[in-house]
Amino acid sequence: MARKLFYLRGIVFAVVLVCIFMISVDSFGVASNFGKDNPLAMSPGERKTAELYLQNMVGDEDVTIRAVMKDDQGIASIKGGNIVVKAHTKDTVFPVDIVIPQNITSGTKYRVVLNFVSVPASGDGMVNLALGFDTPVDVLVVAPTPSLSPETGISNKVYAIIGIAVLVLAIVVWFILRKKKK
Repeated sequence: MARKLFYLRGIVFAVVLVCIFMISVDSFGVASNFGKDNPLAMSPGERKTAELYLQNMVGDEDVTIRAVMKDDQGIASIKGGNIVVKAHTKDTVFPVDIVIPQNITSGTKYRVVLNFVSVPASGDGMVNLALGFDTPVDVLVVAPTPSLSPETGISNKVYAIIGIAVLVLAIVVWFILRKKKK
């Protein structure tokens, strides 16, 4: 009886090992610079492209990833389709277009959520596990910052005139000090 139990355990262990070695697991990561502690700051009416970085640092095979917008909060969009992330890369850019409506007040917070799922390779005769997870992009609406343009600020011409005036003043002071020494 003990001998049969020993053989049965061995067979179960062998089957489990075979199943483990037959499984092909895709692994990838998504890096974002825009989380709760560091939201993407945007002004009302502004349009930006937030960049997420897809990574495939484990394994020697490329990974195909499908991105789906899970919650766009009415401000975000992505281009659909599958993305191929090459093996041993950490900087495959995935753009997320964000547009803040003009009538939104400062201090409004948004959380855009994207779902990334690995697309299993087909036809290789192995059991495939698909990895997937949600990635948030936090957005904070801030007051518009005034820009220094020729219409609203100091132009390059003014800087040039100030620079020339300082240079002339320095030359005059140099001549005065030179004459006092003689």
